Amino acid sequence: MNKYWLLIVLLTWFPVAEARESLMDIPVSITTVKSGDISAFRDAVASVGDLDFIQINVVNGDDGETVTRFPGVYPGAMGALPNLSGGRVWIRGMCDPRCTLTLVDGAPSTRLMFIDEVARVELEKVDLTAFGADADGGVVSVNGRAELYVRDVRATDNFAGTYGGAFSMNGNSKLVLTASYLSGNEALIFGNDLDINSFPDDGLAATIEGTSFVNFEGTVSLENPFGNIRIRYSTVNHEPDAIDSTGGVWSFGNVFDNRMSPTPFSLRAPGGKTHAICNDFGSGAFNSQGYNIAADNSCSLDQDTDLPNTDPMLGQDADGFLVPMAGSPAIDSGAADVVVFDGDTLATLPCSYRDAKGTARPQDANGDGVFECDRGAIEIAGGGAVVAGHSSVFYNPDRNGEGNYVEVLEDGRAVVYTFTYNPDGTGPAWFLGVGQVSGNSIILDDLFRPTGTPFGDDFDAAEVDFTNAGSMSMVFPDCQASAPGGNIAYTGDAGLGYEGLISRGTRLAHITGCGAETPDPNAGLSGSWYDPARNGEGLIVEWLTNGDVLAVFFTYDTEGNQFWLFGQATPSGKSVTMNAVYPSAFTPWGRNFNPADVFLDNWGTFTLNWTDCDNMTFQYSSSVGTFGSATRNYSRLSKLAGTTCPAFP
Repeated sequence: MNKYWLLIVLLTWFPVAEARESLMDIPVSITTVKSGDISAFRDAVASVGDLDFIQINVVNGDDGETVTRFPGVYPGAMGALPNLSGGRVWIRGMCDPRCTLTLVDGAPSTRLMFIDEVARVELEKVDLTAFGADADGGVVSVNGRAELYVRDVRATDNFAGTYGGAFSMNGNSKLVLTASYLSGNEALIFGNDLDINSFPDDGLAATIEGTSFVNFEGTVSLENPFGNIRIRYSTVNHEPDAIDSTGGVWSFGNVFDNRMSPTPFSLRAPGGKTHAICNDFGSGAFNSQGYNIAADNSCSLDQDTDLPNTDPMLGQDADGFLVPMAGSPAIDSGAADVVVFDGDTLATLPCSYRDAKGTARPQDANGDGVFECDRGAIEIAGGGAVVAGHSSVFYNPDRNGEGNYVEVLEDGRAVVYTFTYNPDGTGPAWFLGVGQVSGNSIILDDLFRPTGTPFGDDFDAAEVDFTNAGSMSMVFPDCQASAPGGNIAYTGDAGLGYEGLISRGTRLAHITGCGAETPDPNAGLSGSWYDPARNGEGLIVEWLTNGDVLAVFFTYDTEGNQFWLFGQATPSGKSVTMNAVYPSAFTPWGRNFNPADVFLDNWGTFTLNWTDCDNMTFQYSSSVGTFGSATRNYSRLSKLAGTTCPAFP
């Protein structure tokens, strides 16, 4: 791709839905640190003031290094990096394959960071290993009202002399831990992985989602003597105990076990469990919200969908994760639709959009046509593979009036556009993202909702705000994706009013086809197009196998609100004129979507004329409001896999 997508993907990314709302009004300072450059790393953290937000992108070193080794404690600090008492620091690993933060061999016991007061630290896509502290928090000690957000992190073989071998939460602090892996950590007293000894204002000390805890010895894995914890679709395996809690624990879709798996893919050692998995010390701490599995009956699994006293049949894979083995009761037995938990107003995905290893969720592992979550942190993939033929338009027949345009690229990525409506049903909305193709899935960690500039001559690309609107995944068991088609999961963004959504992707057309169809001779003109001076709006064009051309214009109305319209017609050579329609009546995003409320009205005409493979003129004329007419020079943004440029005279 090029500058348009690089702008979106590299400069406007926020890691977790819970973080976005409070960060949107803080200017972000972005710095890049090469792996191994300890001074630059420390200087970046030391520069953070109480009202600053700094994003530290960690990349490969000049010789391809991915490991940063810290030589002991930063002067005057309580960790390898400077103490933080205010401001925001987001450490984002961007190494290929992954960044690792660790200590120099033989260094004294040193944690990564100590954060306090109102500081906020976010760790993403990094491996944290061999850190240690004589006191609490082997990797990070969190105190006061500080917040720690951890996403897609591997924390292994860290040590605390007291509590929290990986992370320790104290005071009124808060933890959000998602899609991560914790293993081999050790705390001498309690909490090999986590110690939650905090009680923030809203009462929720820790949110744990899609995370795998793999420990076979030592103290309890999760120690919670005080705060409240929400744990969802995670796997906790620990010998002897998994969770000790006096504070509240609300569980949904998890796998709890405490029997050892001493070798990869082997059955657990004989003898079984020796202690209860969950211990509440008489406080009645554990509360099930359904779809959990536990090897004993200690976790208060009292919902109809729970499976207490059930062997989850886990085995350890080559990456160290405990995964459901063939025949496991965890496979395809979880929830299949969004969930509204007590106290919530918006729906939540039943198992996020991907698992801790990056597999899209939910899948259809047993091939029965139903996409159901696997219980725990790991999803077993079903059949199928995303191929060039998946470049097309997809929709849910039960939600006619919204859908997705997919562009599969040649480099293993895919561009996805969603056309839909505002959460309150007041107008059209659209999302876009660039994601990875992985097996039968397209996974988009970052989905954007651009807004902020008016249509026409007053358009100002500098005013476009690429707001993060969550994440999504698409799963396709086959290329044809005939009804009911593939599965689509959106996390949504509660801060913007968007709830989680699970929908279907039924194919509406072909560009390259799935084997039997013959692509149009001009199929290579398909893709995304834009005017470089008007970055933030553009056209998606599909030359279909039936001979027609479909064009979608993603733009804004005259007030700067999102707006989309489309047309379809038969071309003449390398030019096409079509009538365009737009939604003049709307319906809300999410569960209350009603296709009967959507009405498409005439907007005007489009004329597209290609001058060569990478350039076209886009002329429009509207009969609606003050949209008016204009002619723009458009350039190519994307080229679809499986297509070649046609010849020009």
